[in-house]
This record gives sequence, C-alpha cells and structure tokens, in this order.
Amino acid sequence: MKNILFLSLILTLLSCKNTQKTVEITFPKTVPFSELTKNDNSGYMEKKNLVITTTEAYDEAWTELFSNFMKKPPVPAINFETSMVILVTMGEKTNGGYSIHVKSITENEKDVVVLIEEMIPAKNCMTTSVIVYPAQLIEIPVTNKEIIFTTEENSYSCEE
Repeated sequence: MKNILFLSLILTLLSCKNTQKTVEITFPKTVPFSELTKNDNSGYMEKKNLVITTTEAYDEAWTELFSNFMKKPPVPAINFETSMVILVTMGEKTNGGYSIHVKSITENEKDVVVLIEEMIPAKNCMTTSVIVYPAQLIEIPVTNKEIIFTTEENSYSCEE
C-alpha cells in the first residue's frame, strides 16, 4: 500500500507542468540616464565621483553644486526608491574650456560602469581667464550593483 501511494505521488509530481519562465539577460547592457544639471561654476574644488542614494545627500550635493551662485535653482524631485543620482566633477581648473559629462553607462553581471569624458582645451586654444569647476549631475535607475567610474580624458584643438 505504501509503495502504491509513493508511486502515485511520484507520477503526480512528474506530470506537473513547469510554469516558471526563464529570463535571459544579455550583458553588457546600456543603462539609461538623464541629466539633472551641468555647470562650470560648481562649488566642488576637488575632483569627485559620487553615488547619491538619499534625499539628505542629494540636498547636500545640490547645495555644494550651486554654492558659487547668487541664486540656487530649485532641486529637481527624485524618488530614491526607483532612482539614484551620480555626481561627477573635475575640480578646480585655472581657465575656461574644460568640461565634464557622463558619456555612457553600462551594466554587466557584477557591476555598473560609468564612463566619464573630460574635455581639455589644447595649448593652441584661447580660453577665458577665469577659474572653473566643471560638474554634472545625472539620474539613473536604482541598482544594488557596485558603481565603477572610469575617466576618458580628451584634448581638443582650436586650430582651423
């Protein structure tokens, strides 16, 4: 009797359909992002790359980003349950012509790679004689993966 019950249980389990679907994720995957702000007069004196995941840290970064401005623009709303913020800065540069921006973001199995492009004027460029502090703030979807920053420095020429 026990054998019949056991055999019946085995046959029932084997006849059940597998309803699970497998999802295939192909890496690397491009991560979408949007620019919140960019300026050349931030308050960030040193080069920094920050991952911001709280409202408090976001407010602090925004305040520092616009500390050299007479009037600070309103802080864009961010839902930190679905988004996070990335801040990239170049630090102090002794003349104009410098800029920074996130060129791309890719995700692989282990981490998320943020590729930053820093544009540097060549010696033949006429630039403004003012100290600048280039920075950019972007929003990306929230992730638990490690964020890796890589920087690409590109010089541009002003010859015609």
